[in-house]
Amino acid sequence: QWYQRRVRGFSVPGVNEAVTATAIFKDNVQLCLCVTDTIIQHYVRCIESDGLHVEYLVFLQTVVKSEGQFLRKCQDIVMQELLQAGEEVMLLYNDRQSFNQLVQLMTEYREHPP
Repeated sequence: QWYQRRVRGFSVPGVNEAVTATAIFKDNVQLCLCVTDTIIQHYVRCIESDGLHVEYLVFLQTVVKSEGQFLRKCQDIVMQELLQAGEEVMLLYNDRQSFNQLVQLMTEYREHPP
């Protein structure tokens, strides 16, 4: 479909691209419902390779909840990709210190968005 060709241009590693993709998908249920495994894989791999950046997590949040509703299909895709990812990604959420760091980063992001 046309959107997949356009969004592929944002599928390069980088925080700025994640911010742009988030803006494109934000509050657009129809577009979120068309998200592909490839797009989700890309951002999960960004977390694996670039480390914990809030912008990647915000993108994943954006595609699983749009216009106030949770999108089951997107949730399933994100969970599947997170489970298939290496332990490095899952460990970001398992130990208390990393979780507290994540909460701090998310708070800072909300207070000072890009």
